[in-house]
Amino acid sequence: GKFCSRSLFQWELLNTIHFLTIHLVITVCNDFTLTRFLWNMLGAQIEKGAFVAASALVLETDILKIGKGSFVDEQATVMGHTFQNGRLEMRPLNIGRNCEIGALSVILPGSEVGNEVRVHPLTQVMPGERLTNKSAYGGSPMEWLGHADRKLDDSYTLV
Repeated sequence: GKFCSRSLFQWELLNTIHFLTIHLVITVCNDFTLTRFLWNMLGAQIEKGAFVAASALVLETDILKIGKGSFVDEQATVMGHTFQNGRLEMRPLNIGRNCEIGALSVILPGSEVGNEVRVHPLTQVMPGERLTNKSAYGGSPMEWLGHADRKLDDSYTLV
């Protein structure tokens, strides 16, 4: 079937090599600047001032954008692929400026995270979801929790 195609095998092989080599370097060095540099070398568009934790699982870097001041927390998963209708489908991911993607959260293909959005830990953002600016989301299934206003100390309050 389609799950046994040559292109799928190549994609899986490249992802495995990518994960084992780059992730090892990132984990050992555990430096935000180096992490951003390496992801950008692989095609991601991660702006200066954005941080991705070393333990975050980032796949399909060539279709990933993360805005200035955003943070992807420990063990969060950001991936641009899914299997639909018996085939591999990829869709870009965009995380806006000054966002926080909580620990162990999952951002799935085609998601659009607006600016100043907080995704609470353990939240799953379904494929194609659009998260509005200055909002907070949480849960699985994900729910809108209210407007999130950033304070000077970078914490959030729900209003």
